[in-house]
Amino acid sequence: MLRPTFSSTLLALLCGLALAAWADGQTAPPRAAASAGVAASLGETTVSFEELDALILGRHALSPTGRETMLFLLNLRVVESIARELGVSADSKEVAAMLAEVEAGLITSGEARSLDEYLMAEGIERAEFERSLKSSVLQRELTRRALGIPAGGPVSGEQQEVWLSAQIGERGLVEHDAPWNDGLVLACADVSLSRDEFLVYLRKRVDRESLREGLVELLRVKNMRARMPDLTDGAFLRAVDEEILGRRNAVLADPAYQGIPYEQLLASQGIIFSLWAQDPSVQEGALARTWVERKYTPESLRLVYEDERELFDSIYGEAVETWVLFLRATERGNELLRDFNAAERILSQVLANTSTKAGFMQRVQLLSEDKGSRNKEGLLGWITRPASPSPTREAIFEALDSGAFKPNAPGDSPTRLLGPVRTESGVLLLWLGRRRPAPAWSSMVVHVARELRQRFRDTALDARAVVTFFDAP
Repeated sequence: MLRPTFSSTLLALLCGLALAAWADGQTAPPRAAASAGVAASLGETTVSFEELDALILGRHALSPTGRETMLFLLNLRVVESIARELGVSADSKEVAAMLAEVEAGLITSGEARSLDEYLMAEGIERAEFERSLKSSVLQRELTRRALGIPAGGPVSGEQQEVWLSAQIGERGLVEHDAPWNDGLVLACADVSLSRDEFLVYLRKRVDRESLREGLVELLRVKNMRARMPDLTDGAFLRAVDEEILGRRNAVLADPAYQGIPYEQLLASQGIIFSLWAQDPSVQEGALARTWVERKYTPESLRLVYEDERELFDSIYGEAVETWVLFLRATERGNELLRDFNAAERILSQVLANTSTKAGFMQRVQLLSEDKGSRNKEGLLGWITRPASPSPTREAIFEALDSGAFKPNAPGDSPTRLLGPVRTESGVLLLWLGRRRPAPAWSSMVVHVARELRQRFRDTALDARAVVTFFDAP
């Protein structure tokens, strides 16, 4: 159930001002006009606004942003409808005062040098903002009248919200089920919101980075399908169903999700599951899997591995779990930075006085100068055999191969300490944990296929060359 939270505060206005266009509840932006242009293009491949809005519907309509947009439009239209019924209009002096207050707030905060500068940066017409502001003034005045507060008297945001909530309750709010195939999102007495109107407004609220990512994905799917001209629609739909089934099974098998159903997980992210098969992220996965299955046999996958063994082994092969204590150093020390010899003396002393993993981690917190690993108690992660020269990797696997490091030794064995080891930027001391053996081919082939699927995605489209509707000056 939608819970009205419309507020007359300036913050609420600034959050909702981009939605004020066509907000009289009587007319909506013509869908044909919104759809006439191209939302994104790459060469001859284009994405229409209808395709973009379908993506927004599936991904964002029930997200926090979608719900906020829905609420804003409902509240805005109810306020204006009641004002028309009662013949109440916004006081022009109050509107002007609020405009001045908003501008002063923007200038004081440093967000903009003027209201017009702010609106231009946000892509908002001044008339749209002023309409939103007038609606806020109307709500304040209607609340005053309902509560018997004299004209110009103070009225709190909470009072306005309570009043509006009661008005919507009296009129009866009817919410239709997503994805609103009947074309209506909600209705409240003489106020209604259609799906097409909602999507036009929602397109303004979704951040551009998310929009661009979605447009790139839509274009990539088209290019991927173009590289498989013989793939029938039926085969494509079956591949999408298999992709969703694979993702569902992966979620069920992952203990991190504690048995949460896949559909529930998507719903928690604001995704409409009935539209999930149309989402380009799912379709990308299905097409990439189909491409690899068509192009590679078990034998050719093995050949790919053999040809690029160094790469795959450096990512997925034998590895040692590693923690690090790092000190910055340089060849010639100065007043600000110690030299290598000084760093090695410090770490040699740590080595001599450390006998347990807990003791090592304590010294990491006290001494380590690598913030990233220090915040994780020194954890570097799984370090694989070097694909290229690396002092850290070479030291770890030299100790492993020589027997100086024994993975099966007790967990607090001092033989797990290694160093000091010089690198280009300093000196480090290592604590070595578990050894992960090289995977069997049955596991490695999964990694090889995944890498090939990603390569197919990457070669299908250059995201940097995509032009979107908001890229134009």
